[in-house]
Amino acid sequence: MGTIRFKGSVNQMEPLGSRQKKRERKDNEEMEEEEPGLDFSKKFAGEGEEMEEEKFDPEEDIFNAEFEFYDPDASQFHSVKNLINGLLDGLSFRSSQLADIVVNQSVVGTMVGVADDEDNAGRPNKDKNVFAFATILNLTLYRDKDVIKEIKKFILDKNKAHNDEDESFITAVDAPRVGFFINERILNVPPQLVPILHKQLLEDLKWVREQDEEDSRAFTFDYIIGISKCHKDAGSKSKKKSTGAFDDYLFPKFEDHELLKASEAHFLFQAHSTRNLSGLTNLEGEMSDQICYRLVYVITYDKFVEVLSNLEGLIG
Repeated sequence: MGTIRFKGSVNQMEPLGSRQKKRERKDNEEMEEEEPGLDFSKKFAGEGEEMEEEKFDPEEDIFNAEFEFYDPDASQFHSVKNLINGLLDGLSFRSSQLADIVVNQSVVGTMVGVADDEDNAGRPNKDKNVFAFATILNLTLYRDKDVIKEIKKFILDKNKAHNDEDESFITAVDAPRVGFFINERILNVPPQLVPILHKQLLEDLKWVREQDEEDSRAFTFDYIIGISKCHKDAGSKSKKKSTGAFDDYLFPKFEDHELLKASEAHFLFQAHSTRNLSGLTNLEGEMSDQICYRLVYVITYDKFVEVLSNLEGLIG
C-alpha cells in the first residue's frame, strides 16, 4: 500500500455538539467570522517544496478529508487508547483508564477527526476515529487514579535514573496546581492543523475558568509536565542533561522543540525501542541511523501558553 496523504480542507468553524453547548455565548454576542479552510491538496515535500497534484504516484493512496474539531466523548475511546499506548516508552500501564479519563473530560480537550466519519456501508461509525488530540489533566484532581500514580512513578523513576533526581521534577509531580499535557497524533497529520489544535485547547482552558469557580480551580495551573520523544543521529553521543536548545535533534511534533526550549527543567533518555533494536525502521522499511529518545520537561504555565499561542509562525 502506498503512502496515505491528507487531501482536503480544515473546517475551522465553531465545532458542533458539546463544544457548542459548553461555549454558549450571550444572545446578543456576535459569532466569530469563519476563517478560510486550509488546502491540503498538494504534497508537503519539505520546507518550501510542493509536488504538483498531477505528479502523484497513482499507486499511492489519497485520503480525502475535511477535518473537524470535537470535544472529547466516549465514542473516541479506542482511538485515544491507540494513540497513548506508547506514552510510557513501552511500559505496560493502565492505558484504558487513561483513555477513559481523557474522553470523559469534556470541558478541556480537543479532538481532530474527519467530517462524515462513516463505515464502508455509509453508516456513522460507532467508534469515532481520532487522528490527533491534545488535553491537560490535573494531576491533583486525578491523584487517586492508578494510571496517574503510574505516570508519576514513571517520571520519578526516570528522573532518578537519568537526571540525578532533579528536585524540579520531584516537586512538580506533587504540586497542587500542575497539569499533565498529553499531545498525540498520527505521523502524517498536516502541520497546519497543529496550531489550530492547540489554540482550541487554550480556548477550552480560558472558557472553563470563566464559567465555573470550582472548574476554574481545577484548571488553574502553575506548571505543566510533558512526556514526548525526539530522534538524533546514531553517531552523536547523548548526555543525560543538556543546556542547549536541542537543535541537532529531530522532533516528530515540532512544538515539542519550542516547549523544551522554554522549559524550566528537562531531561532525556534512550528509548526502550532503540535499546532493543540495532536501529529504527523508517516508513519504507529501511534501517535508520537515528536513535530515539524520550524527553520529559516541566514548564511554567505562562510559558506554555506563550509557546502554544505562537506556533503558526513556525509553519512555512
